[in-house]
Amino acid sequence: MMSKEILEIVIPITQILILVILIIYVIKTWRISSATQAAAEVFALSLQVMKETRDQEIAPYVVVYFDSAYEKKIIYLVVKNIGKSTARDVRIQFRPKLICDSGEDFSEFPIIKNGIASLSPNHEIRMFVDSTTAFFFERDHQPLTYDVKISFYGGLKDTQRVTEQVLDLTADKRLSNIAQRSGHDLINEVEKISRNIERISKELSALNDNLAGGVQLRNAITPASLQTGDDSWQNVVATRLLEFNNLWSSLYGGKREKLLQPFLGKIKNRLSHITDQLLVTTSLSPPDADEELKNQVLDIVARMADLNSIHVYLDDAKTVSAFNVCGDKILSIISELVGKIKSNTHSS
Repeated sequence: MMSKEILEIVIPITQILILVILIIYVIKTWRISSATQAAAEVFALSLQVMKETRDQEIAPYVVVYFDSAYEKKIIYLVVKNIGKSTARDVRIQFRPKLICDSGEDFSEFPIIKNGIASLSPNHEIRMFVDSTTAFFFERDHQPLTYDVKISFYGGLKDTQRVTEQVLDLTADKRLSNIAQRSGHDLINEVEKISRNIERISKELSALNDNLAGGVQLRNAITPASLQTGDDSWQNVVATRLLEFNNLWSSLYGGKREKLLQPFLGKIKNRLSHITDQLLVTTSLSPPDADEELKNQVLDIVARMADLNSIHVYLDDAKTVSAFNVCGDKILSIISELVGKIKSNTHSS
């Protein structure tokens, strides 16, 4: 009997102990599971942070800024990738509109409107905006502050990256103003003027001595020399036209490097001389000269004057193109007119 009673007491106690142990086991297991889940979340977060950090380390980063070259008095817009990988499909938006020297909206330029296909690390693209004088002082209504939105792709992420910048030219305007009024520059300019005056004075003095002793002008154009013989006005015109042909085709030849000073100045000076000679020759032509031929020569004179008035900038493709197109057109007209003059000369 005692054994049975003991068993009846021990069994419930044992069951209670087992239940307590089971509860403790469940609690411990739950805590371990929670800790494991937390560790997994921390690991995932760490992995994400590492990925973000890695992306930032190798991602492209495109910046836009103005570069004011005070010595050259030129403003450039620079687009540069300062990141460590290639930026793709780079697009730039300005607010308010950025107006260039030709009066056009900079956003309409193909490289801005269509975007930059790719921009390698540490690579930059420079675009001429305007001269500092025109931008800062001749157009007072021109804004000096611009909000720029830049979007591009690249790096580990496939999503578009967007950055915003504020470009402020206020300080550049002040520095440009200081540079313009620099005493050093003024001294240099005064010295240049002094040297030019001295040179002109010497040339005038020499010219005066020559004129005082009597000077025979070479290739002088007079009414008598234009009426008969080999010195007829048509032959003089043909000679001047062929001189332009040689100047444009041989001396210049469409080479961009020859559009720099002092060669460009020499081309324009020679062009001005040819233009003056043609105008004088046509004005002194005989009364019975071919009117149609005279009108054609005067048309060429007008075109040459237009060509000479074009301001050419090497970093502005429009001015270079306008200069070349105008000169090539004159060349084609001259070829036809010289042929006509030769035909008239042979027939006469």
